[in-house]
Amino acid sequence: MKVLRYLNARINAQVGLEDQQLSERVQIGHGEPRLRAGPLSDYEHAIKDSTIASATCARGHAAAAPARARCARAMRDAGG
Repeated sequence: MKVLRYLNARINAQVGLEDQQLSERVQIGHGEPRLRAGPLSDYEHAIKDSTIASATCARGHAAAAPARARCARAMRDAGG
């Protein structure tokens, strides 16, 4: 069991460092004037869903109460 914990900690540390480096490069890229938004991958379904929910809520369409509740949940879950 100690070996598994050790390996888990090593893997998590490595993945955390890779995530940090990727995030830093993305932030630098966002400052690039030539940046053009492109389509999201099909793997990014959570981001697509929250983006659609955010846009729908922001437009203020007269939606039924269940749709407004879904928007509110989506916004809350997306951190917005």
